Amino acid sequence: MLSSLDAMTLDDFLSANEAEVVDTQHAEWPGVRNLNLQDPAGNRWLAVLCGNAEAAEVAQREGRVLDRIQEFRPDLCRTVPRVIARIQYRGAPSHVLTDQQAVPIVDQALFAEFAFTWLTALWSASATVERPTRLGSTWLEQRQESRQPPGCKLVDEMLMQASDRIVGTVIVRTISHGCLCQEHMLLTDSANVWVRDWSGANEQSEPWFDLADAVLSLLGDRAPVVLSTTRRATQPSRYLLRDGLRCLAIDGGYWRDLLLLRLADRACSITSSAVPSDWLLQRLAVEQKKGNP
Repeated sequence: MLSSLDAMTLDDFLSANEAEVVDTQHAEWPGVRNLNLQDPAGNRWLAVLCGNAEAAEVAQREGRVLDRIQEFRPDLCRTVPRVIARIQYRGAPSHVLTDQQAVPIVDQALFAEFAFTWLTALWSASATVERPTRLGSTWLEQRQESRQPPGCKLVDEMLMQASDRIVGTVIVRTISHGCLCQEHMLLTDSANVWVRDWSGANEQSEPWFDLADAVLSLLGDRAPVVLSTTRRATQPSRYLLRDGLRCLAIDGGYWRDLLLLRLADRACSITSSAVPSDWLLQRLAVEQKKGNP
């Protein structure tokens, strides 16, 4: 029988559910350990273990976002983990999530289709109309707080020009996953979407963050060339970006600015990423120098 949400240790949870640790799962945040658990009946869980106070804060935010999503319509709830146990790990609050057997969506067109459908459902369910924000304001706040972009002059100039162009458009706040990519949006055995690793989640975010992350995931190491030249993006990424911005009522002409700002934001973030943003920014600087001898 599954345990309640009362605090317990990992050993308590394993004993109560006759489960065992089968392997580990990559964790985005330093100080976090993800353990895959399974019982004899094949039920799967993910134990998110926090080794320090900062990691515990991240896990608590992840739990709050996942709890809130459980209030939304059932078809959206089924695509995300659910917190089923609060546990203590070395004195730090941690938790256990439901998990499913799932594989990455390798086909780019299929990933773009699933990402658009899932994102529009999340945006619609979590939009906070009474607390709008201005496009790009979150990025500016993070930069002012200490997240400085890499010190390449050309890239710095591109970032400031991009932020100057987009700031001003009013948009609604929504829940964001924080690192939506092909590594985190998976397909289950029953062909349903499963979105894992919510450690970068935010309850009051700018919705285009997840859209940009999904597009950058599709572009991969082609991103610098696409962002610094007139070269067109791949078809799936282009359609996903076009349709997503249209759904958010954001001027499609801002697409390059938004991708650039999100790329810089991820490069300056404490987390690692399925998209190696710092490396891509270095490549971007190289591409810019080619065009500015």
